[in-house]
Amino acid sequence: MDINKLILAKNSFFEGVTSLDRKRENVYLRAAFANAFRPISRVIDLGAVLHRDHSSIIYYCKNHESNIKYDDYKKIYDKALEVKNQYIDEDENLNIDLLLSSIKELKEKIRLQEKTIEDLTTYKVKYENIRKVL
Repeated sequence: MDINKLILAKNSFFEGVTSLDRKRENVYLRAAFANAFRPISRVIDLGAVLHRDHSSIIYYCKNHESNIKYDDYKKIYDKALEVKNQYIDEDENLNIDLLLSSIKELKEKIRLQEKTIEDLTTYKVKYENIRKVL
């Protein structure tokens, strides 16, 4: 999604709320907006629009499943989806750059998981060797 459209959507969604503090309501607003627009926007663009680092956007997305269980967050998220539907174009669902970016992020996650598995396997072998000695 074009960053200018993203800014317009943000302004429509936040309806004049300009506070950047860490009150629950404001965090929920940012998280709901980020999660609603994440499938059609880049993390860095969302971070720029919300005046947050890209890692905050990733954190919001990571915690979405646990937040959605709360009614107050769910209502805010539903509102964010409505705003997203107002600003989305049909062809933006198939944005190739966004798909390539998503694939790149997924490949990086796989690489990190494989590294973790490799490290755990090494520790397992060391543990089994120590266990044999004792």
